[in-house]
Amino acid sequence: MKELSVEEQIYLCKYHDIDKHLNFTTGLNQEEIKEVIYKLKQNGLYDQYRKLSEDEYENIIKKEKRKSKYEKILDKYNFDNTKKAYNNLKEVLEVSDSYRSCEELSLEKVFRKIAEKQNIKSYIINNDCKRILDSTYLANRANFEENKYYKKPTVREFVIQELKLQNTKLINHISKENLCESKEKSNEIKENVICDITTDNIKDIDNTFVKVSVKTIMEWSYQKGYLDRMLEENKKIGV
Repeated sequence: MKELSVEEQIYLCKYHDIDKHLNFTTGLNQEEIKEVIYKLKQNGLYDQYRKLSEDEYENIIKKEKRKSKYEKILDKYNFDNTKKAYNNLKEVLEVSDSYRSCEELSLEKVFRKIAEKQNIKSYIINNDCKRILDSTYLANRANFEENKYYKKPTVREFVIQELKLQNTKLINHISKENLCESKEKSNEIKENVICDITTDNIKDIDNTFVKVSVKTIMEWSYQKGYLDRMLEENKKIGV
């Protein structure tokens, strides 16, 4: 299901019974819209969003647009932005976003870089991030489970999932498997085609045009010429 922004969630709560084209407005189908509204009612946000005045609605939208990508990630799980650890975890996300894959990601280097700016030890950044992540998970477990965290994540797991860093080793392994599978299927098809074409059914396809690669034609011509020479030589010696 598409992840809705705060602005979209507010719009859905305020106008779901007015807007008859919500599937175009939100990008969700009717069942998904019902599911989102149900969840918002369960966590108490539905009534809050529903009662917002137009001015309050506009102010929230403006505030949301000023937020960075990393603030939006943390706000999704209700991290307490009044704590210093919030800023540290936000900066960990920001610095880690420069890595292209999870194999390249080095949280030790990330912690060290942030710690040097603050003139503190890197383990303090590590501890801050771990502590706020653990406490937020315990207080907002449902939010994490909705986003496919089925156990308390480590800082590394959280960073990788939220920044969508890819496992290149796994991707390469899958690509190789798919390539091998494609080659096997291709060879199987070639074998079936060769077996299906016999002297009995060639006469049925005399007037049929098929696409054949130049390489295949040359290989066939070479083999045919070789066989013809063998037959001629056998005739000469009376075999």
